[in-house]
Amino acid sequence: MFASPLRYRWLRELRALWPWAAGLLLVALGSQFALTSPRTSVNLEAIGPLKALPGQAITVTGLATGKALVNYSTGRGSGLDLRFDQARLAPETRELLQRLGIASPDGDAPASWITRAEPRAGDEIMSRFEVMSVDTGNPPGTLLLRVLAGATPRQVRLELSAQGAPLEVTLSMPWTGDVHAPHKILRLGETELVLPGTLPIKLHVPAEAIWRAVINLPDTPQPTLVANLEFGSFSGREGGGLAVSALGLDGIPGSAPFLACGATSGRQLWRAAWRLAKGDCPAKAGTIQVRSLEMRSDGAVLVVGGHAWVLKDGEALGEDILARLRRQP
Repeated sequence: MFASPLRYRWLRELRALWPWAAGLLLVALGSQFALTSPRTSVNLEAIGPLKALPGQAITVTGLATGKALVNYSTGRGSGLDLRFDQARLAPETRELLQRLGIASPDGDAPASWITRAEPRAGDEIMSRFEVMSVDTGNPPGTLLLRVLAGATPRQVRLELSAQGAPLEVTLSMPWTGDVHAPHKILRLGETELVLPGTLPIKLHVPAEAIWRAVINLPDTPQPTLVANLEFGSFSGREGGGLAVSALGLDGIPGSAPFLACGATSGRQLWRAAWRLAKGDCPAKAGTIQVRSLEMRSDGAVLVVGGHAWVLKDGEALGEDILARLRRQP
C-alpha cells in the first residue's frame, strides 16, 4: 500500500528536475562547440604555395591602394600579346600621340597589343605590362585571375578582370638600338597603330571587362619554362607583395576550393565561424600578402604570405582551443 505513493512522488521529483538536466546537457554541448569549433589564424607560409589548375579562378578582395597590383616583364626570347574585350587610351597617352602627329581614337573598343611579325626581326626583350587602379584611392573591390591552358608547352595564358573600378594597364618595350627590333601593334577597334618600343602606352580597362595575356616562353632549353607575375611592390622581399583582405581559389573537378580571410597572428575565429564556412570573409579582418604567380602551360603556383583564417576542402584549418590547451597547458 506504500509502494504506489512513493513511486508517484519519485516521478514527480524527476519531472521537476528534467529542465535542469536538459540545461546542463545544452551547456555541455555548447562548451564542446566553443572548445572545438573556433579556430586560430594560420600562417599562410606554412601552408606553402597554392596550385591553380587550368580553368580555376583566383580571386583577391580588399586590395591595398597606391600600389601596382600586378606586373610582368618577359625575358629574352619571350613574347607577350594582350587582348582586351574593351579598353581606351588614357588621356595622357592620347595627348602624347597627338603631339607626335599620331591620330588615335577615343572611347572604349576591343583592343590588342601584339608583336609585329616581320622577317629578320630580333628577339623581344623585356616586353612589360603593369596593372594599377585608375584611381588609387578607389581600387577595385575584387581582382579575378583565371588560369588558362596554353596552346603549346611553351605558352601560358591568363585571363584578368576587375570588379568595382576600372584598371590602368601600362604597356612598354625597351629600345635596343636595333632597327630590326620588334615593334608592337596597338589595335583599337578598327584603328591600327605601329609603335616604337620606347613609347609607353596606358590603357584604361572598364570594370568587369575581361582581358587576356598570352605569354610565349623562349625556345632555348631551360630547366623550367615559367612566367612569373609579381604583385604589389618589392614582391621578392620579406613582407612584400600586394596586401589584400581575402583570397579565394575556386574548385573544379579534380581540385579543392580554398578560402583565406586575413587576420592577425593568433587571432581566434568566433562569430565569423559560420560566415567562413559559407565562404563569406569578415570585413577588415586583416591583410594577406599575395606575392607572385608562377605560370606554366599546365597550371600555376601562387605564393602568398601573412596570417588568415583558412577554409580548405570544406574544413577550417588552424588549432582549436583544446589543441592549444594540450600544447600549452
